[in-house]
Amino acid sequence: MNVKLSTEQEREQISVEELMRLLLYYFKEIHEVSVPNLLLQLCPIPDGIILRESGTKGKVDWIIKNRSAFAMKFFEAIALLQRRGLIAHKIYIRNTTGGLQNEIWPLPLFLTSVGQQSIVEDDIILLVDDAEKIVQSVRDEVPNLDSTVADFYRESIRACQEGLLLSSCICLGAA
Repeated sequence: MNVKLSTEQEREQISVEELMRLLLYYFKEIHEVSVPNLLLQLCPIPDGIILRESGTKGKVDWIIKNRSAFAMKFFEAIALLQRRGLIAHKIYIRNTTGGLQNEIWPLPLFLTSVGQQSIVEDDIILLVDDAEKIVQSVRDEVPNLDSTVADFYRESIRACQEGLLLSSCICLGAA
């Protein structure tokens, strides 16, 4: 899968949520990816640009400086995917001195098991810990759970998963 936002206008107009969904689709195709390389794929450097520093670091620095609005959306979308447990950093511990000290070195991001099982449906990311399963576990404990209460509780969970915390609280209160 070749993930690209082909024009500067597309990069400016995409929302963080849309970018997050696009990135999740990408991670489902390619289970492990380098964040700088993904940023460069989504926001390529225009031809003819002379960089102060060569290599990936110079290119990423240029994007952060000259395409800062998109770069901020990109890193925010990555953070949202991590916060929801859909992707995570690989960690590699290496001995740096031959002695007792170890250094933790972050490596590429990978799709977690929750991310692998999650789906994007109607532009909403449905997590494995889906609301219906949670409501069913409550219903197992409280067999006579009112269906309206269950509906409000289910909606509260879905709102929380989407980061709509005020809506989640209101629905939980109604439940």
